Amino acid sequence: MIFIVVPVILFLILYGIKVKKPGQYFDDNMSIEQTSCINGFFVAMVLFSHFRQYISLNTYDNWYLQIPIITTQLIVVSFLFYSGYGLMESKKKKGYPYIKRLPTQRFLKLWFEFAIAVCLYILVNVILNRVYDLKSILLAFTGWTSIGNSNWYINAMLSFYIIIYISFIFCKKLPDIVPVIITTVLSIGYIIGISYVRPTYCYDTFICLPIGMLFSLYKEPILNFLKKRKLYYVLAFVITLVSFILMYHYLRWNPYLFNIMSILFAFLLVLITMKVSIRNKFLAWLGKYTFWIYVLQRIPMIIFKRLGFAKWTYLYLWLTIISTIIIAVGVRFVVDKLESLIWRKKKNNANPVQTVPENTK
Repeated sequence: MIFIVVPVILFLILYGIKVKKPGQYFDDNMSIEQTSCINGFFVAMVLFSHFRQYISLNTYDNWYLQIPIITTQLIVVSFLFYSGYGLMESKKKKGYPYIKRLPTQRFLKLWFEFAIAVCLYILVNVILNRVYDLKSILLAFTGWTSIGNSNWYINAMLSFYIIIYISFIFCKKLPDIVPVIITTVLSIGYIIGISYVRPTYCYDTFICLPIGMLFSLYKEPILNFLKKRKLYYVLAFVITLVSFILMYHYLRWNPYLFNIMSILFAFLLVLITMKVSIRNKFLAWLGKYTFWIYVLQRIPMIIFKRLGFAKWTYLYLWLTIISTIIIAVGVRFVVDKLESLIWRKKKNNANPVQTVPENTK
């Protein structure tokens, strides 16, 4: 595994990389293009992380797993942080009507796409004679249980849409900071409540969603301050990095503190992309299909393992990567066509403001 994964990681990071000179910064580090590329990189990390659950690891693979961050929930931080950021950016551009359309334009669409994915897993389970009880199958459509698929992230996003809607719907005429603060408080409540019934990975990065919204509100003054003097940027980077390293080394086992560490990691991504542009056509493509790669990648893992390919790790990995790409492209094409039919009439009647793509699903 390591002999494929490490070269792929290095290629994705280094191909097309650009670095600014001292005192100079990229102004588009929070653009949809850059954030999509970052998400594209991390969705590849998610695939590799999930893949190791289906194989027997050798000595070299264990070396790879010793690399910090890549085997922790930090690899999903960009999805959550950029999602919160993108949601708030859309609200700022489109105003309160965006919140009114949130149940249908975001919540229902995400659920619809996830439901399609769950149906595909049901089909695979039937073909492979993998049996799940009816309760697990029904709850799988909410992301609460799994029938072989990845589920917690979708459940978290659906829950967050509900939190946002509740927070903003009662604060229609108030400044955005008020419902965002309420969103943050409710998110903390969600983390505490869900911690009693769900594994730690279901909530130990959740706080990045409202933090992304907060960053959207104060992005300009924060970035302008950091760019004002080179010393400010250097101090911010050093303090954030040292704090992150100390928390990672000593406190990452506590899921509540892991949320704080996740915030530091998200800010590190912001600081790094101010100086380094990690952007190329491969990451851009991965970023475009992040959702489908995430939810569908376990299908080829399950199928090829059942067919006995797991004993040939490298062949198994390549088959998984290629099949995941093919399935993601095919399913997205079909679902996009379905969505254009389902939501077309509403769009025509509503005549909404020109849509602004959010950073991630």
